[in-house]
Amino acid sequence: MITTLRADIYRLLHGTAFYITFIVLVVISVLTVCGTTSVTPPQSSGVDIIDFNLDPNAATPVPTNLQPIDGALALNELVSAMPVIVFLLLPLCIAIGMAMFSSRAVRNSLTSGMSRTTLYLSALTLSFGVCVLALVVYLVVGILAATIMCGWGDWGAPIVHTAWHGFAKQLLILLAYTSIGIFLSFSTRHTAIVTAIYIVFAAVPMFAMIANGFNHPALLQYLNYDLMYLLINIDPYQKTQFCFTSTTAATTCMSPLPVSSTIETLAVAAGYIIVTTLAGLAIFRKIEFK
Repeated sequence: MITTLRADIYRLLHGTAFYITFIVLVVISVLTVCGTTSVTPPQSSGVDIIDFNLDPNAATPVPTNLQPIDGALALNELVSAMPVIVFLLLPLCIAIGMAMFSSRAVRNSLTSGMSRTTLYLSALTLSFGVCVLALVVYLVVGILAATIMCGWGDWGAPIVHTAWHGFAKQLLILLAYTSIGIFLSFSTRHTAIVTAIYIVFAAVPMFAMIANGFNHPALLQYLNYDLMYLLINIDPYQKTQFCFTSTTAATTCMSPLPVSSTIETLAVAAGYIIVTTLAGLAIFRKIEFK
């Protein structure tokens, strides 16, 4: 498999999709933190809580002095914007999976005695590695940009720990999307079909939620096992309250996600990876190359 991985990496690095995707990723990361502001707390020795669910007519003082976010708070904003990465994974999956078929590398590899299982798992492993690399670049670039603008921030704040937990669960979901992309590439071997199915699979649930889906429980029950719904639902910002302290610009008063919700999310994501991998292998083994 190592030899196959090297060949896959060579084809990936000699294409344009890899570099274009990472350039777009860096731009999105910087714009995410540069376009976000935090609320500077009032001078107080204690903790002031502002509830966003209060009566809008109530005379509750809300600080209005805004400033760019620091490195610690940037982590939360980047994790909150993670769903956009789903669509950036598509060109990478196509570049890894479809390159084998467009260059006839699959046929040459099979002729030389390489097993189909090795070819499929090699592409899947590389796509997982590129997915992790993309997320690392996305987070590091955004945090560095925010740190340069406003400093390192308070990395001991509860909101930072919540963001790391959310990121760990989001990572598995994004790996599931990557697995789906490789499955579509190997089963259809057609770039247009892969693109259409992938975008519909990712975008339709998101549009359903945007169209007041969160206000209709009857609709949400059909999205319990949808990856995009689970990805958005992990958002570490549960913006019901903001807590202001003398040491941090703004932190969010949060309650951790229930353990049952975490287990369900991880199980669904792992299920997608397992099912698409087994189905992809089964379909790929039956394909005849002339």
